Amino acid sequence: MKAVVFVLAVIAAVALAKDVVQYNTPSDPIDEDRSWKKCFDVGKWGNVCGIIYVETSDLTVGGRVTWDGQTVFDYHFSANTVCATEKDLLKLIEMIPALAEFKPVIDEILKALGKIPAKVFSICLEIYNIDWKDQKLSACARMDINLICWLGKCAWQGKEELGCFTI
Repeated sequence: MKAVVFVLAVIAAVALAKDVVQYNTPSDPIDEDRSWKKCFDVGKWGNVCGIIYVETSDLTVGGRVTWDGQTVFDYHFSANTVCATEKDLLKLIEMIPALAEFKPVIDEILKALGKIPAKVFSICLEIYNIDWKDQKLSACARMDINLICWLGKCAWQGKEELGCFTI
């Protein structure tokens, strides 16, 4: 029973994360020093494995499920770019008085499309030149902002370098 719950939990997690994941081909190798694997027998139906892995060069975390050695799925997401959610963006419109006039437009876009397209309104923090050594992370950061862009015109758009750091 625990095995079935594990498989269903992995499948549910992947289904919930479809907007942020990417698909790897089954031939992508996984570094055994940066992964965890647990397998179990599903009786006459075969052997199932769940594999969690990390790639420190770009802060990628992934999950792969295999059945009898064949990859069923392999999804990953990279933590090197973190973007505001729609809820965050709507909060920002309320926080910045100069953006209040755009709220009806954003509401109409949400109504029509069911989402706010990134090319219209987005704020992302990007981490690059990543180096993970001796339990320390060194990298550089920048912001990528699209502030109310429509028909080729933006209230503000650009990337701003924030600098480099070690933590």
